[in-house]
Amino acid sequence: MADGETTNKAATQEVSDTTPTSSEEVCPDTEGVSGDTAAEKETITSSTTESTSEEEIAMKTRNKLSQRKSGIKASVVGVGTAGLAGLHGEMDEEEAVNAIEFAIECGVNFIDTAPYYNDRQAEDLLKDIIAKYDRESLCIATKVCRYMNSRELTESFDFSASTTEMSVMESMKRMGLSYIDVVQIHDVEHAPSLEYLEKETIPALLN
Repeated sequence: MADGETTNKAATQEVSDTTPTSSEEVCPDTEGVSGDTAAEKETITSSTTESTSEEEIAMKTRNKLSQRKSGIKASVVGVGTAGLAGLHGEMDEEEAVNAIEFAIECGVNFIDTAPYYNDRQAEDLLKDIIAKYDRESLCIATKVCRYMNSRELTESFDFSASTTEMSVMESMKRMGLSYIDVVQIHDVEHAPSLEYLEKETIPALLN
């Protein structure tokens, strides 16, 4: 069993605040420069200032988002479990389990799964894997809204609030968890509409 705290610190990406380069640093002062050269440099300075302003806005937005601390620390690299469930073809279950455990022991703590992966089999298999490690050291992500592999979208997806809530509870039970770190809407582009998501799916996930 890996030391969760040690390995995860090594693999956790830290968000750093960096200040964009100012226009003065990019373009020197035009004082004392005459003719077309001065005009060109003034144009460069003006365009650089506008560009920097956009960069500053983007940076402030990113910083604001990074300040909404959830307490979740996820490794830069994650491991998916569609293959664990044989979604992409036949698999050797023992080899698949060993691969995921090897990734965890190498410091990968972000594990992504879904009920859709081979009719819940991936989540079933993850239960024994998760039980071998410190739960607090792992970041478990699952999904809602897609449940079957069918050409008929109405059979494959269910974005309703009731099914979304039930899906989260069932995923926790299958994996032996009291909570799930990240819940994603699976293939959100197949939702009936954005309004439907706002009314049904998202409120169910925020409850």
